Amino acid sequence: MSRDPESILRDVFADRAGGVVPPTGVYAAVRRRHRRRQQALVGGTVAVTVAAVGVPAVLLDGRIGAAPTATPSSADVQGCATTPTAVRGLPAQHDVRGSLGGDAKTVAAAGRAAWSALSSPDSGGDHGLDPGTVRVHSVERADGGLIVAVATGTAGTTELETVVGGPDRDHLGPGGFTSGGAVLAGEPFASGREFFVGQLLQVCGRSVNLIAVVAPPGSAAQLSHDTAVDADGHPVRHTVPVPLRADGTAVFARPALPRTIVRVQDAGGTSYTHAVDGPPIPALLSTADRLRAVAAAPGDGVRAEVTTLSDSQPDAVPFTQTGIRVLWSARLGDGRTLAAFATTLPSGAQYVWGGASPPGRGADESFGGYLAAGALPGTALTWQVPGGPLVVIVPGTKTVTAGGTTSTVTAGVLAPSGSSAAGVRVTDAAGKPVPVRDVRTLTKV
Repeated sequence: MSRDPESILRDVFADRAGGVVPPTGVYAAVRRRHRRRQQALVGGTVAVTVAAVGVPAVLLDGRIGAAPTATPSSADVQGCATTPTAVRGLPAQHDVRGSLGGDAKTVAAAGRAAWSALSSPDSGGDHGLDPGTVRVHSVERADGGLIVAVATGTAGTTELETVVGGPDRDHLGPGGFTSGGAVLAGEPFASGREFFVGQLLQVCGRSVNLIAVVAPPGSAAQLSHDTAVDADGHPVRHTVPVPLRADGTAVFARPALPRTIVRVQDAGGTSYTHAVDGPPIPALLSTADRLRAVAAAPGDGVRAEVTTLSDSQPDAVPFTQTGIRVLWSARLGDGRTLAAFATTLPSGAQYVWGGASPPGRGADESFGGYLAAGALPGTALTWQVPGGPLVVIVPGTKTVTAGGTTSTVTAGVLAPSGSSAAGVRVTDAAGKPVPVRDVRTLTKV
């Protein structure tokens, strides 16, 4: 009897991901990557993607489950950080949200711990963090007794965020990061109109995986994850509500899934979406399959770089994938190698991805998305390489017109300088037009 993907992944995570502790510096690295991608929209959706590792929690029967790892108690503080006893210049706060927001001593301790976390080189605040800008947004008592606080501060003109946690107010320390604040237009950063989604990854040297949400009071939230991709190339999504407090805060265990999407919406309809990547998952494509595909790759891409690119994105789609093939590869004038790939999902839909790789560095720029079952053999693709040329990938041999030049192309071509995706025309041997898709229009993963 076949098993659903969620139960299979849950077992794998329990076996392979337990006890994962992120290496030193991972929080700053993730934060930097996130800052380059973050964008805020008023009246729409803010989409942010980050990566994190940790111990899985469980999402079952429409309920948010507790993390399967034990949390430290107040009597067990071995390996815990010690909350700084005094920090000059921290503001007194009387408007902190969360179940412990009214506990002045705990709020003050959270502020001191946040200052310590934000002023460290790992957070990027070691140059000019002003203690007077540190603000605790929420302090919550999570299941298992942990105290979890979300806080921000300013170093120069840079807004910094952190999540601190511990078993009691004397032992609060850094162990996570936030996705940042999406501030509504015209609102001060500390106005209470921010959205935050943070993760607490470890406490006292032990792995936990809690999600902390801070949103405007009266907001609603939900968790969702993709259970499959249908034949039309659209994700099949399962969604459950998140029980936010009336003040817009919550702390809960992250579901044991490759990717969980947290969506928060305030009373005015503005929403904030944050995708949390889960623990490492087993390779979905064997090395042998990838090497066979690379060996048969059309184009003149450097084989070592094509091999690296072939392993750069398949795990973004946590479903069975088969039949990997390289659609095309090429060397760019700046030394990068580009390559595009496709795999087939159980529904027949295809996952198409690609990237450009500087020598020895893996994917520096990339794309990825779904195509409906049967669409790829009759579709040409275009990709504007950031800082590079327009790429046209065709099924088989086709006639391609781009940038005022017409040529017969097999598999792919670098369009002339100045070409635009909108101006590309592709025809088959009989002169019949071939549909052209910009990879940016693929159904997003």
